[in-house]
Amino acid sequence: MHRQEEGDERADLVESVLQRKHDVELQEMLKGLHPADVAFILESLPRDERQHVWRLVRGEDDGDVLLEVSDGVRESLIEVMEPADLVAATQNLDTDELAEYTLVFPGSADIRRGRLSVLAPIGTALLGCQEFDTIEWKVPVGVKRFRIDRILYQPEAAEAYHL
Repeated sequence: MHRQEEGDERADLVESVLQRKHDVELQEMLKGLHPADVAFILESLPRDERQHVWRLVRGEDDGDVLLEVSDGVRESLIEVMEPADLVAATQNLDTDELAEYTLVFPGSADIRRGRLSVLAPIGTALLGCQEFDTIEWKVPVGVKRFRIDRILYQPEAAEAYHL
């Protein structure tokens, strides 16, 4: 019995060493990836594995990766972060870097609620855009670049022509 317990302890030790080695290799691989690629990996993993891999992402990349993942995944990642780490990850992000806008008819426009008129210059520029398109738009302080990460609803794709 004693030999079996000793063997179990050795097996556990070997497994632990191998896990740490794999974590180091995975961490090195993640270091070389663009935040969007890291986000794609995180999105594809089950919750427990996602949170394990998230802990291996470099702290300096946390904010950029958080911008790239979906809302649900972002919430699951944030819930395992220490408050100080969350502050550090988000302190250098522009608050306008992640926003959700809806294109609406002029009478329903309200920029404070993220509702842009389709007839406003930026609304017109967004018409016809697809996911992952990038547009540049002149703003009072220069040129701002926008990337369309997701289109949540598109009437034509939903065959909702009555709108």
